[in-house]
Amino acid sequence: MIAWALQRAGAKWASPGYSAAGAEIRRAILNKLVVRQGARLVISPGLQGFVHTDSVTFNPSYLVFPAFDAFAASEPRSAWPQVRDESLKLVRDARFGAFNLPPDWVRVDNAGVLWTEPTKPPRFGFDAIRTPLYLCWSGRCNDRALDGVKRWWRQTRVGGQRAPAWIDVRTGGVANYPASAGADAVAALTLTGRMPPPVRAEDYYSAALLALAEVAAREGPAARPPTEGRAAVRRR
Repeated sequence: MIAWALQRAGAKWASPGYSAAGAEIRRAILNKLVVRQGARLVISPGLQGFVHTDSVTFNPSYLVFPAFDAFAASEPRSAWPQVRDESLKLVRDARFGAFNLPPDWVRVDNAGVLWTEPTKPPRFGFDAIRTPLYLCWSGRCNDRALDGVKRWWRQTRVGGQRAPAWIDVRTGGVANYPASAGADAVAALTLTGRMPPPVRAEDYYSAALLALAEVAAREGPAARPPTEGRAAVRRR
């Protein structure tokens, strides 16, 4: 996000300093966080604690696709186009449970097989809500990665009610409280391409999701049809 903000600032205000700072962060991400795991390229969430001897832990909601598109467009000869495309394959494959939902955290083993992260609750919850947000922001609301998300929300957002705040993708158990206003705005954006009527955010994270969804609704280009193939995935 910081790299993308600096890139945008450099272009908007013709500032070489902002542009150079953004490029430096982009290079650091490619050099320090992109990990090859089997046939996959994975962006590790950080320098330490996520790369294991037999696997890598990643967070699908850290894949900010509108930023990746901007990076790939500005540096087409770099690794960013491949990282962007491999990240899209990951979110298409990292879907679990009866609804085929992205969980908050995923483990990728040495063969490139995807699992729900064993040290975290296997939920489509407070992290994973940003996965459809960033896909829609990049114009991919109609990507097949969101088929299950849309089905889940169509079945649970009925009669003016919000969906549960999370669902366990293994058991199907759900939270006994509803999604926040910000999370519901992401759901509305994903299903309709528009924001719901203005509401008051309950807390900081809800307000952040509302703000991001508003920008995504304003900036998201027309949805692009997916082209990459789907790799095999083991669901547990």
